[in-house]
Amino acid sequence: MIIAIAEIEINLPYCQSLKDKRRIIKSLIDSLGKKNNISIREINYRDLWQRSLLGITSICDNTNSAQRFLDRIKNKIYEKEGTRIIRFISSIHSTE
Repeated sequence: MIIAIAEIEINLPYCQSLKDKRRIIKSLIDSLGKKNNISIREINYRDLWQRSLLGITSICDNTNSAQRFLDRIKNKIYEKEGTRIIRFISSIHSTE
């Protein structure tokens, strides 16, 4: 079993309130989660308007599919209007 893990720090420069931020983060989590069958959660900076840290995991068949998954997630967040990736740390682990 292969496990792909990503920690993504995001800047939300246009948010003017926590309500704005939560709307964008919820939309991002919903769109990523529904299409990719992953676990995703905001893990830090919950009370800051313009910053978020997301943790994402997925179980994959092999390392190539895990790397494609991580690349796809990074691209989806990069393309999301109103978000900027500050830091993207990822790793791939084998349980065998």
